[in-house]
Amino acid sequence: MASHKLTLWLLLVVSLQPWGCIEDPAQITTNFGVSPDAGVQDTGFKDVGSLDTANLDVAEVDVATDPDIADAHTPDVCAPQSCASAALVCGTLADDGCGQPLVCGQPTCVRDVSLGIRHSCALLRDGAVYCWGDNLHFQLGNTNAEPQPLPTRVANLWAEDIDVGHYHSCALTTQGALQCWGHNSRGQIGLPPENPVQQAEGNEILASAEQIFAGFEDHSCALADSKLYCWGQGSLYRLGNNSTADNHVPTHILDDVLSVASGQHHGCALVSSGQIWCWGSAEYFQNGDALGQPTPALVASLSDDNLHIGAGQDHSCVVKPAGRLWCWGRNNAGQLGPNADVARSAAPIEVTGFEPATVIQQVDAGVAHTCALGSHGKVWCWGRNNLFQLGDGTLEDSPVPKLVEDLPHPAVSLASGWNHNCVIDTQAELRCWGHNAYGQLGDGLLVNRELAFKVEFPDP
Repeated sequence: MASHKLTLWLLLVVSLQPWGCIEDPAQITTNFGVSPDAGVQDTGFKDVGSLDTANLDVAEVDVATDPDIADAHTPDVCAPQSCASAALVCGTLADDGCGQPLVCGQPTCVRDVSLGIRHSCALLRDGAVYCWGDNLHFQLGNTNAEPQPLPTRVANLWAEDIDVGHYHSCALTTQGALQCWGHNSRGQIGLPPENPVQQAEGNEILASAEQIFAGFEDHSCALADSKLYCWGQGSLYRLGNNSTADNHVPTHILDDVLSVASGQHHGCALVSSGQIWCWGSAEYFQNGDALGQPTPALVASLSDDNLHIGAGQDHSCVVKPAGRLWCWGRNNAGQLGPNADVARSAAPIEVTGFEPATVIQQVDAGVAHTCALGSHGKVWCWGRNNLFQLGDGTLEDSPVPKLVEDLPHPAVSLASGWNHNCVIDTQAELRCWGHNAYGQLGDGLLVNRELAFKVEFPDP
C-alpha cells in the first residue's frame, strides 16, 4: 500500500513536468497554495493528484455561497496551483485549469481516501472522516465489532489527513493532533501494546506532525518538519531504526522527506533531492537491494529524478519525468509489468503497455497488483486479478496494464488496498472496485465488484 497522497512535494517538482504551460514556476507556492494570479486565498486543502486539465472538458463553476456549506470547518474555494499542472480535489474542475476557482457544492465531496487490508476510510470536504468494512479490531473507530459495509462516521473527529494500515487507522486533526485507533498489538497506534483502541484518541504521538502514513502491516510513520518518524512493529527492520524490536515511540529515521510508501515488510521514501531511500526486508528485493536494510539506504540503481513513489506488499514503483513508470521487487503475478520475466528483481524494470502518449502521474499497489493514474484521468491496473483487482470486468491476471472500466469522470487520485482500489474523480466522488468480503468497498454488500461504482455518503 503506497502513499497515495501527493502533497507539498508536488508543488516543488511540478516545474520539472513536461507540460510546458507553467510560465513562471516561481509562482507556485509551497503552502498548499494557489497561483497568485488565481485571485483566491489558500484553502488548506491537500493536493491529491496532478492532472493535465487542458485535456478535460468539464464545466466551469463559481465560488460557493451557500451558508449551510460554508461553515467553520469548510474552506469554500480551491484553485489549481498553476496552469494545467495540479488540481486540488474539492469539486468540479474549471474547464481550462488555469486559475479558475474550483468548488465543491456538497459536504459529501471526497478529499482523500485510504485503504487497508479489509477496511477503508475517506476524508470529506468538511473534515469529517468516514470508515467502512471489517471492524474486528475497531479500526473503523466505533465499538461495533461487526463488518460495516456502508460508510460510518468516526465520531468527534475533524481531520486534515488520514491513512490506514492493516487493522488500524490514523488521522491528523484540524487542531494538529495525531490520532490513531484500532489494532495495537505492536504499538502501531503510538501507545504501549495492549487491547485495541476502540475510538479515535488524541495520543500526542508526535508534535507538529504534517502527514500520517499508516504502514501496510502493524506500523506507522509520520512527517514532522520534513523529518520521517516511524513506530510499531520492528521485525525485519521495517521501522528503519536499526532494530527489530517493536517500539511504540516515534523514532526519527530520515530527513528532507517528501513522501513515503510502505509495504508489508519494507518502506521507501522520496526525498527532496529526488532520490529514493528504502529499508526493511529484501526477501523479494523490494527495497531495491539483495540485502535487508536496517536503516534507510539509497536505491543506487535509480537516478535522482523521481517524482512519485508507491509500494505494494512486496514490490515498489516510482514515477519519473515524462510520466515513465518503473517497478521492482516481487513478480509472482505480473505486478512488475509486461517487461519483467523474473520472479523478483532488485533492478527497476520499466512498465509499458499503456495507450500511446500516456503520461503516468501516480502509482499505488496492493498484494500482487499495481495501479497507475495516467493522463486524461485514466486508470490502469495489472497483476493479480482473482478478486477483480484490475477493474476490467474479468478475473484474468495480466502483466499488461488494463484500463479500468466504468469510470464516468477523469480520476485525480488513486488508492490501493490489499485487494481493492478506489479513485477520487473530478466531481470529488469516490469510486471503488475489487475485493469486498468485509464490506470494504462501501456499497452495503459483501460481494466482490468487477467494475468501479460510486460510494455514497450520508448527508450530514
